[in-house]
Amino acid sequence: MKVLFLGFILVCGVGFSQNKTDAQGRKQGPWRKYQPGDKILIYTGQFKDDVPFGEFRYYYPSGKVKSIVQHESKRVSYSWFYNEAEVLILEGKFVDKKRDSVWREYNNRGLLFSEATYKNNRLQGPRKEYFLEEQELQGVLICRKAENYVDSLLQGPFVEYYSSGKERMKGAYQMGMKEGWWINYYPNGQCEFKVKYRKDSRYGYAYGYDDQGTLLSTSYFLDNRKLSPKEFKFYVKTCKEKGIEPEE
Repeated sequence: MKVLFLGFILVCGVGFSQNKTDAQGRKQGPWRKYQPGDKILIYTGQFKDDVPFGEFRYYYPSGKVKSIVQHESKRVSYSWFYNEAEVLILEGKFVDKKRDSVWREYNNRGLLFSEATYKNNRLQGPRKEYFLEEQELQGVLICRKAENYVDSLLQGPFVEYYSSGKERMKGAYQMGMKEGWWINYYPNGQCEFKVKYRKDSRYGYAYGYDDQGTLLSTSYFLDNRKLSPKEFKFYVKTCKEKGIEPEE
């Protein structure tokens, strides 16, 4: 009986030591928050002068851990997010509650899907996506797509790959729009098709090849539309009359 009574006192003591506020109404010490009107736990953690510190855990209604947040300071924290099967699906750093540095995203089986760099909650720097099947079957990490961002807009080189590691497509962006030559490749590395872009629209000559490098077709784009042979002939005639050459 004394043991039971002592256990009751200890449990009550732990309960009473939680969710405390000071004279200024600031949260202090261990804290547990529940859904209003029921006993479904939302999170557990600690506060000092109303500021979270240390580890916080957030929960699904099932009681499984939804995320873990480690508060390193008032401004900086690291977070790990899980699905209800308790598999990690997202991890990264926050600065002032905004995404910062490298964030990694995983699929529901825990395979790495992408890595992206953030600054002030916006994409800023390289981002990569990875093949999933090769990770699962062979345990190797192979890049599927590599791109770069400036202030959440695509900027600079863009490359897609075959699972062999060879390039499948490459080009470049300026302020979120395709610019310059974009080239598609066969698995053997030969050029399959190439076309030029200007402000996200295809323009000028485009060339198609077979997998041995033989030219198969030549076409012409204007304002993102492929000209018919008759339209192209008329366009060339108009350019000649104006003393200009069709765009390369």
